[in-house]
Amino acid sequence: MMEASLKVPDGKLLKLSIDDENDEEEVELRGDFFLEPPEALEDIQDAIADVRNHDREEMVQRFSDIDADFIGFDEEDLADLVIDAEGESE
Repeated sequence: MMEASLKVPDGKLLKLSIDDENDEEEVELRGDFFLEPPEALEDIQDAIADVRNHDREEMVQRFSDIDADFIGFDEEDLADLVIDAEGESE
């Protein structure tokens, strides 16, 4: 299980859990952030599962490709969160 949290300066709290111990990897992003449309959360979680163990620029680009407005955080914050979670698992 990999976990991390990030308080975005002047923004929102992001929490990430990645359970990679089962056959299927489960990613859960939660916190006090907003998305428009809210259904984009599933796309973000899928992108996190797809881009793990890749470089930061690739993650930022993948998150930028998602058709959603991130409110209180941005694509770079998400990439930092994933990197922090991966670092906690080492």
